[in-house]
Amino acid sequence: MFLVLLLLALGAIAAPAADADTRPTVTLANGVIVGTAIPGANQFLGIPFAQSPPLIFAPPQPAQSWKKPLDASKLPNTCIQQFNDGNSKQFSMKLFNNPTGPLLTESEDCLYVNVYAPQTKSTGKAVMAWMYGGSLQFGSASTIFYNGSSFARDQDIILVAMNYRTNVFGFSNSPEIALGSQNAGFLDQRTALQWIQQNIVQFGGDPKKVTIFGLSAGGYSVMQLLAVPPSPLTNRAAIMGSEGALAEPYPSAAWEELVALVNCTTAISQLACVRKIPATRIQNVIEANVINFLPAFDGVTAVSNVLPLFDTGRVAKVPMMTGTNANDGTVFAHIILLIGNITLSEYLSPIFPASVVDEVAAAFSTGTVYDQLSNFITHFTFQCPTKPLTEAATKAGYSIWRYYYEAYFPNLTPFNGAKAFHFSETPEVFNDFPCKGATSQEIALGRHMQSIWARFAKNPGSPGWASVADGVLQDIGHNGSRGGKRIATSAVDHSCAIFDPIFNVSGP
Repeated sequence: MFLVLLLLALGAIAAPAADADTRPTVTLANGVIVGTAIPGANQFLGIPFAQSPPLIFAPPQPAQSWKKPLDASKLPNTCIQQFNDGNSKQFSMKLFNNPTGPLLTESEDCLYVNVYAPQTKSTGKAVMAWMYGGSLQFGSASTIFYNGSSFARDQDIILVAMNYRTNVFGFSNSPEIALGSQNAGFLDQRTALQWIQQNIVQFGGDPKKVTIFGLSAGGYSVMQLLAVPPSPLTNRAAIMGSEGALAEPYPSAAWEELVALVNCTTAISQLACVRKIPATRIQNVIEANVINFLPAFDGVTAVSNVLPLFDTGRVAKVPMMTGTNANDGTVFAHIILLIGNITLSEYLSPIFPASVVDEVAAAFSTGTVYDQLSNFITHFTFQCPTKPLTEAATKAGYSIWRYYYEAYFPNLTPFNGAKAFHFSETPEVFNDFPCKGATSQEIALGRHMQSIWARFAKNPGSPGWASVADGVLQDIGHNGSRGGKRIATSAVDHSCAIFDPIFNVSGP
């Protein structure tokens, strides 16, 4: 992965506001919440799904009950982000944090969900649980692009967007924390899914009809939930977008480096020492020194390679949909070149053995250095790992569908040449366009794409095209299209053969 990847009994169901002075109210296991009625939907923002703030670096604990009705009308804090210092920091923060407004408020007090529910009174609705991307370094359920009101209003689906901890706060790799508890961020996600199971009926949802979906690191999180599924299972279907590849974990040296920089090396308990340091200082240290933290492959919340697990049946056997963008790599190439000048061969050297650097560089030698980098990253990090994933799932008898997104629009383009960049399909999926200047094609394609995601959540048997078993995928938004067309998977995988020895590896 490119730095960097749900009361117990029936009760009140969210109902439409009777007049301007009536707000939707729901009774949950932990107390009453009061949301906001908007046209066609009720939204409940900032509902605690775990104790918040959590103990720093530790697994989440059950949320405490509240006695007075909880005002759920405001978006919650985002968990503490990591945008590494350097020339690319401001660009990355603006693009991925909140492109159309001020930067989000960060806090350790962040373990909340936002629920968007239809105003129709029927029960047993399908539920979609959203996990954001951000390389497991940053991200927030409060980002403007993750407004689930259209899913509720237009698709009669309940959408739940969850916060989870990232970077060192979510994936510390501290050896003083038991291995199965180190991935606090993944445990946050599992706790949020359990909250959905316990509470979603109060909003009119069916806990047996949950689809988990995510983009980038969110898609990677979905894949890990399938690879090491909770028992009982908390979802019946899954959608992953541009989930990428993570072949090796980051070394525990990241934790050791942080410990040294905050002068905790000689402490009897380095963990206790670091926990005494203000979170903002920890954030400043990891950003200034570019210390990146990613999951420990503990076999409890994460594995290094899911492919061999399909044959063993360990992967949750639920219908899956996955896909990538035609130009996933452009934004990363842009960031790399903001940091400094580099050739493709220089970029490849830490990734591949010297004996194959020239071969790989030659395969992606067309165009400028930007073109070369973006083409390589698109294929190596996103598109080509999807091929063996879908093939392994299909061979083992899993039902999996694939899409390929090609559309791009001027009002979403962060720089010239970005095209169908990583994350750019999000407004289409949420059918919400906070960036001004949306074109008629953009709006029509948004309705089309959201209907696909909603159809799959309501009926996981098919999103509307044949599965990977038939050797096809759905090409969405090609050349100004307002829909999609079926094409052979080979049409987009023809450049992936060079990576087969890398991605067709074995071992958990």
